Parts: sequence; C-alpha cells; structure tokens
Amino acid sequence: MIQGFVAVLDNVPVNATNDQLAQLFANCGGLIYDINRLENMAMVYLDSSDAVQNAITLINGHTFMNRVITVSSGGSVRVPAPIIAPPPPPPDEVPY
Repeated sequence: MIQGFVAVLDNVPVNATNDQLAQLFANCGGLIYDINRLENMAMVYLDSSDAVQNAITLINGHTFMNRVITVSSGGSVRVPAPIIAPPPPPPDEVPY
C-alpha cells in the first residue's frame, strides 16, 4: 500500500469517461493512481497533496462538458501499490 491523496469532484457528467477525467487533470501535476465514480461524483487518487491543491486551483468552478465542476480535497488514503510484473523472457529463452 502507498499513500495517495484524493481530489473529490462533484457535478461530473455521468457520460464522462475516466480518460476524459484524466485529461482534465493533465496540467495539475502528479500521477493519477485511480479514479472511482458514483453518479455525478468522482474521486481521483493522486500521488501528492500539491497535485490536489493544483486541481482545486485550476479546475474548481470551471466548466467541463457543459457543467460547472467543484473540486475539494478528500484528504489522504492508503491505495494499493501498482503491481509491477517482471518482463517476459526473450523469445529464445521461453521455458518449455
């Protein structure tokens, strides 16, 4: 588990995709660990509190897909660390 920081978005269009939400956060800095959705709300899990504060500054009160989005801090949480699998063996070393 690793430390993550939550940006809570409200008034998100139901038809907005996670890719569109990730694009919305592109200029906020930090890595996006995960995005969870519930109707018109989304929780975006980021790697730093600075990225959450940047999201509040840059996105809060702005229009996204014809809706005014609100962004607030959801605090810090523990999120599962990304699973890093070892690379597959080269083709000439495939075990039989």
